[in-house]
Amino acid sequence: MRPAERFTAALGAAMVIGGWVWSAGTTDAADQVGAVALAGGGVVAGGAAAVIGTSGRWRTVARARTVALAALREALPTHPPTTAPVRQVTVAGGTWTHLSTCLLVRGKRTRASRSGRPGPPCPVCGGGAGA
Repeated sequence: MRPAERFTAALGAAMVIGGWVWSAGTTDAADQVGAVALAGGGVVAGGAAAVIGTSGRWRTVARARTVALAALREALPTHPPTTAPVRQVTVAGGTWTHLSTCLLVRGKRTRASRSGRPGPPCPVCGGGAGA
């Protein structure tokens, strides 16, 4: 909590306690109106301190998240590295035609697709459909 928030919260608490002590010392309802107003002002001041403190923490978290995302964005490559040309491949025993960069064929033994009889295109990568 920052000093301004502490002061506002302490002022609100003092106003609530002061209103309680003031209203406890009298039995006349007309005299208690001012005490209730003082206590109500204390509740408003305490609520303001809570809202200011919470919004300050939210701003700090949002700022930290923005900085972290900006750093992550700078660290990621803008274009995926390609070491080999993209070509149409099939997996042994499979019927779909995949692109060589497809996640479904990563780590599997593939062979170049026969251009004479290509299978249906992969639903993930498109398998070069329309190419």
